[in-house]
Amino acid sequence: MPVVAATTLLVTQPAAAASLTRVTNFGNNPSNLNMYIYVPDRVAARPALLVAVHYCTGTASALYSGYFRDYVTAADQYGFIIVFPEATRSGQCFDVYSPQALRRGGGSDPVGIMSMVDYAKSRYNVDPGRVYVSGVSSGAMMTNVLAAEYPDVFTAGSAFMGVPAGCFATTDGSTWNSQCSGGQSIKTAQQWGDLARSMYSGYSGSYPRMQLWHGTNDTTLAYPNFGEEIKQWTNLHGVSQTPASTDSPSSGWTRTRYGNNGTQPPVEGISVSGQGHSLPLNGMISYAINFLGLNSTTPSSPSPTPTPTPSPTPPNSPSPSPSATPTGGPPATTLGAAAARSGRYFGTAISASKLGDSNYTTIANREFNMITAENEMKIDATEPNQGQFNFTNADRIYNWAVQNGKQVRGHTLAWYSQQPGWMQSLSGSALRQAMINHINGVMAHYKGKIPYWDVVNEAFDDSTGGRRDSNLQRTGNDWIEVAFRTARAADPAAKLCYNDYNIDNWTWAKTQGVYNMVKDFKSRGVPIDCVGLQGHFNSGSAYNSNFRTTISSFAALGVDVAITELDVEGASATTYANIVNDCLAVARCVGITVWGVRDSDSWRSYQNPLLFDGNGNKKAAYTSVLDALNAAVPDTSPSPTPPVSPSPSPTPPVSPSPSPTPPVSPSPSPTPPASPSPSPTPQPGGCSATIRTVNSWPGGFQSEVRVNAGNSAVSGWTVNWSWSGSPSITQLWGGLTSGSGSSVSVRNESWNGTLPANGSTTFGFTANGSPETPTLTCSAS
Repeated sequence: MPVVAATTLLVTQPAAAASLTRVTNFGNNPSNLNMYIYVPDRVAARPALLVAVHYCTGTASALYSGYFRDYVTAADQYGFIIVFPEATRSGQCFDVYSPQALRRGGGSDPVGIMSMVDYAKSRYNVDPGRVYVSGVSSGAMMTNVLAAEYPDVFTAGSAFMGVPAGCFATTDGSTWNSQCSGGQSIKTAQQWGDLARSMYSGYSGSYPRMQLWHGTNDTTLAYPNFGEEIKQWTNLHGVSQTPASTDSPSSGWTRTRYGNNGTQPPVEGISVSGQGHSLPLNGMISYAINFLGLNSTTPSSPSPTPTPTPSPTPPNSPSPSPSATPTGGPPATTLGAAAARSGRYFGTAISASKLGDSNYTTIANREFNMITAENEMKIDATEPNQGQFNFTNADRIYNWAVQNGKQVRGHTLAWYSQQPGWMQSLSGSALRQAMINHINGVMAHYKGKIPYWDVVNEAFDDSTGGRRDSNLQRTGNDWIEVAFRTARAADPAAKLCYNDYNIDNWTWAKTQGVYNMVKDFKSRGVPIDCVGLQGHFNSGSAYNSNFRTTISSFAALGVDVAITELDVEGASATTYANIVNDCLAVARCVGITVWGVRDSDSWRSYQNPLLFDGNGNKKAAYTSVLDALNAAVPDTSPSPTPPVSPSPSPTPPVSPSPSPTPPVSPSPSPTPPASPSPSPTPQPGGCSATIRTVNSWPGGFQSEVRVNAGNSAVSGWTVNWSWSGSPSITQLWGGLTSGSGSSVSVRNESWNGTLPANGSTTFGFTANGSPETPTLTCSAS
C-alpha cells in the first residue's frame, strides 16, 4: 500500500477556516443522500480520504462534532479529506438491506456514496491507495457493505458495532432484520465470505483490511454479530479464525488479530466488556486511526488558527500577571501542592478501568488534588436504562478520590452525546422530562459531595455562535436554563458550570455565543456559577495569547472559570506554561484539569498531549507547569479547595417543563456533612480552629480544619484535639501531625505558619472510623 512520506507537502486551501461543508451535484445519487465534506486548512499533496458514516437518527454534523471528532482533529494534523454521507429517509438509517444496495452498482445508498468518493478523489488529488471507510451502528453496517462491494476502492475499514455484510438483507421491503440484529443469523465462515463475494461477482482481487469493534452487552445489534463479522472477514482474507495474537490494550478490551500480529493485520477485532450500543468511547478512534493508516502524514507547519468574525467585544480588565517570586515557603514538588499555594487545584481525568494500574494510580495520587470521571458519570454510564441508575463505576472513582484526600468534579449531566439508546429515541416533552429526572437522580446520589458539576456540556455550534442542533435543543430553547435551575434545586451547595470546547479564543463566534448566554443568565438570576474551558489545543484549534482575555472576561461576569479538559498536541512546554500563567493571572480561575494521566491514557494518545509519557515519566511540559504554579503568589487565606456554598442570590424556582417535575427520591443517602464545631473567640495574638466533615463513606471520612488568626499576626500554630471514639488519621496534608491514641496534635508546615491578623489557612485529612467533630484548641507562636 502506498504511504505518503512524513515530509509530504501540505497545500493551503484558499477558503476560510476549515469547517463541515455541504456539497451538491456530486454525481449519481439514486437515494437522495446529502454529501458533506471536511477539508482541513492544510491538505497533503496526495491526501488520504476517509468516508465517515453515521448511525440511525444521526446526521453528518452530529458525527462530525461527536463520535468522530478525533478523525477531524487527525485530518487537521495529517492533511486528509473526510466525506460525511447523510441519509435522508425516515429514521436516517442507511440502506444495507435492499437487493439494490447489496450489489455493486445496483443503486441506492452505496452508489450515492461512491459518487461522493469519486468527487473527492478528482477534486482533491486523493491518493487512490489510501481510501478508507469507518462507521457507527448503521454506518458500521454500511462500512462492511462498501468494503465488500468496492474492495478495489477501499484500503481498510473500521466498523463500530456492525453486522456482517449482507446480514441485514430483506426481500419484503422492510428496513429492519430482527433475526440479524438479535444475533441469530449464524453461518459458517465460508457462507459469510461467499455472501460478501456475491456482492461483486467475478472479483478475484484482495479485500480491505478490517477492524471490528463491539460491546459485549450490546442488545441493539447483539454481540454474536461480532463473531460473525470476524468469520466473514477472515474468510475473505483467507486467514485462520484462530487469532495470531490476543492482548488487552485497555482495561476491559480484548483485541484479537488474525493473519498476523502486526499493527495492521488483515483483520482485527476488539470487544469491550460490559459496553452496550455506545461505541466509540473516548480514545477508541486513535486506535482506528493507527489501524487504518491515517497517521502517516505530518503537516510541515501547524494549521493557522481560525479567525471567525468576532462579535462585539465586551469590556474586560485582565488581572495582572502573578508575581514571579513567591512570598512563602519552599517550592512544592507536585502539581496539586503547587497549585494549592495560590488557592487553586490541579486535577486529572480518571478512568475506573485503570484503577488497578499501580503506575497510573501512583502518579494520579501523588500529583493531583481534583478528580474528574472520564466517562463514568456521563448519561449512558449512570442511567443505562430509563429510571434505573447505576453508579458502580462512578462510585469507584469517587471513593478512590476521597479516600486519597481529593475532591471530585462532576461531569456531565446534560449532553447531546453519549446518551443511552433509550434517551436518543425520545423527543419533545418526554425527553425534557427525562433530562430533568436524570439531573435529579444523579445529583441526589452525590448531594453535598461534589463541589462543581458540569450541568450542560457542548451545547453551542462550532462555527456560528448559535445553539448546536441536538435532540435536547429541539425540546425548546430554554432547555439549558431548565437544566441549571433543576440542578440548583437538586443540590444547592454545588457550583453549577457550563462546559465546552473551542471557547478559548476570544475572537471566535462560539466563544461570544457562550459569553452572551452566561451574561444573560447572570442578568436574569439563572443559577450559573462557573464556566469550563475544555482547552483541547491542537493545530486546528491552537492556543492564542488572547486566552487570558477570555478567562478574565468570563470572570468579570461574576462566575468562576476552570480549565477542565486540558491537553496540548505535542505537549509544548511553552504552551502549557502560558496556559497555566493565564489562569494564575485571573483570581477567579479556580483550577486546571488535564484530560488524562499519561499520554497512553489520553483520548488522543497519538498526539502525545499530556504531562507524562506512556511510561509515566515526567515530560518537559510537566516541569514548565510545576515551575509556573510555584511562581504564583501563595495564598494563606482561602482553602486550596474550599467547600462550596450556595449562590448568595436567591434561587428562582425551576421553570415549568412540559410536564410537572417530580422530585427524584434520593438513592441511599450519603452521610451528611457534620456541622462545624463551635468557633471559640480568638484572643489577641492567639488563634482558633474549626473542623468540618467534608466527605464520608463506610469505614472512613475526610475532614477539613480551618485555623484562624486573632487580631494580631502569628508566626506559627498548633491545633490539638482528642477523639471520643476510635478514628485514626490515614493521610494529612497542609500540616505536620504528632500524637498517639485518641490525642492528636497538628502544627503548621513551614510555608503556612505565618498568618496575618484575622487571616486563615486550612489543613485536611482522611481517617478510618466514623466522622467526629471534636473540640479543638489552637495555640499560636
